[in-house]
Amino acid sequence: MGHFELSNIASYAGLMTLILLLVAITWIALRSGSWHFARLRLWRFAHGKRIVKDKQIKAFLDDEADLAQFRYFLAPATNIYEARELMAWLSEAKLQPHEIRACGSYFDQELKTVVATVPSRCRARVSFAISTWLLGAVFAILLMAAGSSAAILRFKQSGQWFLLYTDSAKALFRGKSTFLRPDQCPAGQAIDPESKFSSADRASICEMFEDKTLPSYVERNVRSQRWSFGIVAAGIAFGLMLLWRHLRQVEAAWHLKRRLMPDSRRSVQHQSREQANMVTHERSTGFTEELSN
Repeated sequence: MGHFELSNIASYAGLMTLILLLVAITWIALRSGSWHFARLRLWRFAHGKRIVKDKQIKAFLDDEADLAQFRYFLAPATNIYEARELMAWLSEAKLQPHEIRACGSYFDQELKTVVATVPSRCRARVSFAISTWLLGAVFAILLMAAGSSAAILRFKQSGQWFLLYTDSAKALFRGKSTFLRPDQCPAGQAIDPESKFSSADRASICEMFEDKTLPSYVERNVRSQRWSFGIVAAGIAFGLMLLWRHLRQVEAAWHLKRRLMPDSRRSVQHQSREQANMVTHERSTGFTEELSN
């Protein structure tokens, strides 16, 4: 079967694995707010676990690592001093770090409050439901494809994708097409237009049917493409996790906003009372001056 110019889904497995690895590294970097983890692993890969001897540099690198861990596991912070300030504020506000961490980008680190641009919970839930339905549909298609006993192949010259079984073949992405079977391959037989195969592709498939290694070739490709489907399914699961995480961030932001609301209301009420007292005092002073005159 090696003399045919064919490619299959599994030929993209290496690229998909690399993309998923890069996505995972990027997600860790974005969550921790630093590329320190990736740079550290790259440095150790090239130079090993060399210990820094300079005390000041070592302390600085330790602070960077501590800050990245703080941002990854607890809450966002720009520097180590801001992290300590945030811990003090959390203690004063009687909040836990995970309540801030759960809000993600919807928590303003500087103002210590929930941002005004947080979407409504209804909108977030609808977006999550639609996205989950779409990804779920793709996932279901992957499951059906993984359960198939056909190899998904493509002719490199014509670019035609098709399903190859041990006893038939079917063109893909060409509308409604019929199966091409070995009994339709005798020389001189007219090409069935419903099969959607070109004459060159039809001749190649008919030659495959005569090859005794066809069953093992199909089985080998089916096995490898299932691994590829597994990689794509893992990517979909990762996307669903990110969507669920965003929904949880919106829910957590509204929850934290309610937790902080009493303090805000008391502050507004206090300012309103002060302004009212000032106005009353000014009116009393003016009335007293009028009586004196």
